[in-house]
Amino acid sequence: MDRRKERKNLGFTLAEMLIVVAITGILAAFGFVAVVHNQRELKLTEMDNTAREIYEGAQNHLTSAEVSGIWDSVYESNKDSGSFLGTKITDPTKVPYNLSSSETHDLRVITVNQLTAATGLKDTALKYILPMGAIDETVRSGGNYVIEYDAYTAQIFSVFYTDKFKSFSYNPDVLAIDKADGRNDKDVRIQYQRNSSGNKYAIGYYGGASAKKTAASDTELTKLQKPKVELINEERLLLKVTYIDNANLISSKSTDKINMTVKLKDASGGTFNYTLSNNSGNYVERTVEEEKGTKNGKTVEYTVKERYYILDSIVDNGKHFYQQ
Repeated sequence: MDRRKERKNLGFTLAEMLIVVAITGILAAFGFVAVVHNQRELKLTEMDNTAREIYEGAQNHLTSAEVSGIWDSVYESNKDSGSFLGTKITDPTKVPYNLSSSETHDLRVITVNQLTAATGLKDTALKYILPMGAIDETVRSGGNYVIEYDAYTAQIFSVFYTDKFKSFSYNPDVLAIDKADGRNDKDVRIQYQRNSSGNKYAIGYYGGASAKKTAASDTELTKLQKPKVELINEERLLLKVTYIDNANLISSKSTDKINMTVKLKDASGGTFNYTLSNNSGNYVERTVEEEKGTKNGKTVEYTVKERYYILDSIVDNGKHFYQQ
């Protein structure tokens, strides 16, 4: 009896303690793996969001330059010389977009990283595409990103971004990511490594509406039938209208039948309607993509288009609202 009481007072044996430590270590290892994975996911989300910020800022300013007529002059002056517009993408297999075969395209890529930002931001088309103030300056001049765009149609296709990879570039990095289907598989980008002995980085990506995707469903097509209207308020106040053009989905096939009327309020509080002119000089229009969808069980082809009107401008003569 006394021996049993004495044994109880001795506590855990060494074997018992080792078992507890081992179990605790195993549980901690599982928890650590989960925490690390979550940290990587959050980092990739941060990079993706920044890539989207660059995409939207670049598209807004490029569209603004196109609507004002500035971009046409820039393009014509630089399309056949130097690298001002960026490096040409000549291999069709490296263009993962649904492009209209009936339109002219001039696909380019511009790379900005911490090794080239000093010259890349002032000696390339980024003067117009991503000028100072377009986005957070620490991203614009201190980040590492690749912009893919169509210089002829003034359309941004996609943006890749990373904050730490100082030499990140289209070739070899974006090409390697594409080879591994990294646009669609985020696991490729969550820890990208240029070579087996190099560091690993999270590479953000945003492809906008131009990236290839599956056919739209009945519900998605129904939503597309309603034009989407947005205001872009920069140096030029733009009205952006996104719509689909297809005789089987909408009653009108002609873009000239689209009438835009803006309701305005004056200083006294009164309202009046202003109809925007459909004369070609008052807007620019582009085909965003040609797609396929399913409507009532049948395959339907449709074209997504965007039209931009200048409502007001503080930088273009004759484009102030009261002058129109």
